[in-house]
Amino acid sequence: MFKIERTIPSYSFSVDYLRHSEGDYIDYIHTEIEATCLVPPKYSGRITKFILLGDRRIVDQLQKRLPPCGYIPSVGTLTMRKDRSEYLGSLPSDAAFSIPVLAMVQGLNFIFGR
Repeated sequence: MFKIERTIPSYSFSVDYLRHSEGDYIDYIHTEIEATCLVPPKYSGRITKFILLGDRRIVDQLQKRLPPCGYIPSVGTLTMRKDRSEYLGSLPSDAAFSIPVLAMVQGLNFIFGR
C-alpha cells in the first residue's frame, strides 16, 4: 500500500505525427504520482514513482470486444530493487483523465497493490 504525496498530470496533443497514429491525431495523457510505501514493512517509507499511461487502444478493445491482435494491454510492472522503486503501467485513456483530478482533490489518497 502506498500513500500518495504528489500528483503531476501531463497531456499532449498533436496532428503532426500521423505516421505514429491510426487516426487523424495523436494524444497522450499520463500521470506521474509520487507515493510513500506503507506496506510491506521492508519497504516502508520508500518513495515510489508511479507513471500511469492512458492508452486509447485499450478503450477500443474493450468497446469492440476485440481479441488481442499483437497488442495485449497490461496493467503494469512494479519494481522495488535496492534504490530503484517505480511503477509503469497503462490503463484505458478515458479512465486516465480522472486519476489526476481525484488525486489532486484528495479523492484518491492511496494506491493498493497485490
